[in-house]
Amino acid sequence: MTKRQKQKIANQEFARRIDLAFYDWRKKRGKDSNVHTLLEYLVRHNIINQTIINRWLCIDEYKAQLELTKKIRPHGNKQFAIWATEELLPLGETQIKSNIVNHATFFRDQAQKFP
Repeated sequence: MTKRQKQKIANQEFARRIDLAFYDWRKKRGKDSNVHTLLEYLVRHNIINQTIINRWLCIDEYKAQLELTKKIRPHGNKQFAIWATEELLPLGETQIKSNIVNHATFFRDQAQKFP
């Protein structure tokens, strides 16, 4: 069995186990089954950590802030967008710039990675 095949099986098993654990957790707490509750479970159990959340939010917020600066310049003002993002998130300017530069590496769609 190849490494890719093993990973596919591991991903399927992960999904199955998360589904069971999430079901038990939400039943004990009387919570509804929805995306928000699933995300709450994943964050509270450190399956998705704060670094990933902040990185994703940084990139998304930067895009929104850059769009707002298009009123000032036709292509937007990157530095103003970075400063505005820095005001909203617990990240410094250097980390925001690094996240922007590496965004394709962090969050590209890899359909073959998860069945």
